[in-house]
Amino acid sequence: MNRKKSQQSRAAHRIIVFLILLLLPVARFAWATEVTPQTTIEELLKLDAQAALVAARKNIFGLTSGAALEQQSALNATESNQVLAIYGLGKTLTAEVVLDAEPHIFKSTRAQPIWGQPSKYTLERIAPPCVYLKKDEKTEILCLSRGR
Repeated sequence: MNRKKSQQSRAAHRIIVFLILLLLPVARFAWATEVTPQTTIEELLKLDAQAALVAARKNIFGLTSGAALEQQSALNATESNQVLAIYGLGKTLTAEVVLDAEPHIFKSTRAQPIWGQPSKYTLERIAPPCVYLKKDEKTEILCLSRGR
């Protein structure tokens, strides 16, 4: 009888070891796909920033889609260049401007626009209430009008 219990015990141990070995890859996969809190925070901040930018565009142009935004602003904008908005914190500022009847968005950290058709204009600096642009080695200063 002792021998029979020993055989049953070994069989039970083999089954347990087999199940552990079978489930080990699944457990490793689950541990590898865990989302770290830092990644989640960064994603939420990015989504929040995108939502704020969409809301700002909607407030300024009255639209949310890029193609419709370009069409409406091209129809409504005058041929003169103008600053529509300047926003941001500290030295990280964003300026929305109309250049040659097309909307552009410049970030203070980049010379080229982050949104809009590539243009001949490059950003020198954003110093509220004005945006300093360079075109063909000439500096053009665009400032917010008092009505905005």
